[in-house]
Amino acid sequence: RQFILCDIRWLMTGIDESISIGVSVLPGLAQGIALRPLAASNAAAESFTQAFMLPKTPVSEATLILPIGIYQQNRVLEIRIEDEVKRARLQEHVRRGFDYDRAVFVFENI
Repeated sequence: RQFILCDIRWLMTGIDESISIGVSVLPGLAQGIALRPLAASNAAAESFTQAFMLPKTPVSEATLILPIGIYQQNRVLEIRIEDEVKRARLQEHVRRGFDYDRAVFVFENI
């Protein structure tokens, strides 16, 4: 399944109990993935957590939508896309949302 992710920028309720929402659409069709930080050689591996991957578009590099607390520049992650596990290195922090971080990444050869 694919999703179009949006960041809610504002929310307003009307006198008639209507709701208006202003959103910023994130570029590309999001793909649900699972990821975890790569364990140090002597540490136990963390469990996978849910995240999203946004593809490269004409206006944006490929990015990951991460739960708060995962992003660290140059951190290596294991990413599970369907039944395949890949390694990726976080490169640049793009945006901090209310409950997520968006970061540029590159896949690494294993």
